[in-house]
Amino acid sequence: MTRSLLTTLFCCLAACSGAGNTNESATSDGSTTTVEAEGACECDPEAEDESCGPQLCPVAFLHCEQGCEVTDQPDEEIEHMQCVLTALRDRTPGFVAWVFTQDAAPSWSWTGVRIFADGSAAILRRATAPCQVEGTPAASGPDETVLLKDTAYFDGCLAEPDPLGSFQCMQEPVMTALSECAPRVENCE
Repeated sequence: MTRSLLTTLFCCLAACSGAGNTNESATSDGSTTTVEAEGACECDPEAEDESCGPQLCPVAFLHCEQGCEVTDQPDEEIEHMQCVLTALRDRTPGFVAWVFTQDAAPSWSWTGVRIFADGSAAILRRATAPCQVEGTPAASGPDETVLLKDTAYFDGCLAEPDPLGSFQCMQEPVMTALSECAPRVENCE
């Protein structure tokens, strides 16, 4: 599956539905923090109105062949991953996304994150489902409002020398889920 095909597929993605609310959540030190998640799941990354905030980085891609042990990742893609990780670490308000493809299934997944300055975010997920091989996303969600992991976690991700390690690190940015905007759904014909 080529990058242009994936880019075209993501232009068809539906926005996460449901309205978020401002939430209070416990932090790792036991205190509480107010999380600004109002309207967090109503963003459409393909809309021209920047409803998800500004696009902070190019979409980061990682393609794995069988086993995924060794990846030949171009420097440009490593820079895109570093940009996404830096935005997550710094809580830069805006939108970042990444795509993972693998020959083994074959399968792909897309993750988009709307970042808020307070460390909360909305995470949107689209992917192939077990019942399909290719095409537009047959699986979506769960889409959630979340608290991002602490900045030290992302510093560790940025220091990871292996592109696969950095990408896997990037795929696990959530400390805790706050609320569900849309459940996981698989639509198979």
